Amino acid sequence: IRDISVWLEFRRVLFRSPDEYDALFVLQSVNGKPVFINCRIRDISAGGLKLEFPPGTPELKLSDMIKGSIRLGIRRPLEFEMEVRFAQKHSSGFQVGGVQFRNIDHFMENRLLSLMMDLQREIWLRFSAKKDKKPFKPKT
Repeated sequence: IRDISVWLEFRRVLFRSPDEYDALFVLQSVNGKPVFINCRIRDISAGGLKLEFPPGTPELKLSDMIKGSIRLGIRRPLEFEMEVRFAQKHSSGFQVGGVQFRNIDHFMENRLLSLMMDLQREIWLRFSAKKDKKPFKPKT
């Protein structure tokens, strides 16, 4: 992104995935070793993801390189290389990890920005209506 102020704002955009929303990261490899595990996306931003890895996932460490695809709702999957920035294993066997996008070109930056705006709109429309249960009526 050529305008640094736009890029800085873009990096702050965050999507927190509601439990009812179909947001998956399909883990395809860890440090070049093939694995195929569906992981839950908890947060997504322009910089990376917070993921929940199920029991049986190889134990992740700082600086591990992973590869996989993001699947959000009915959108086409997007494939990424990512670096583990933090990892925490819980007693239940689940791991929570923060991963950072690697090797992102200008085209992918624009796709991520578009995706973030689209997700915010979709989540607001879908889940705000459930909470209100009353149709919106503007004040006159």
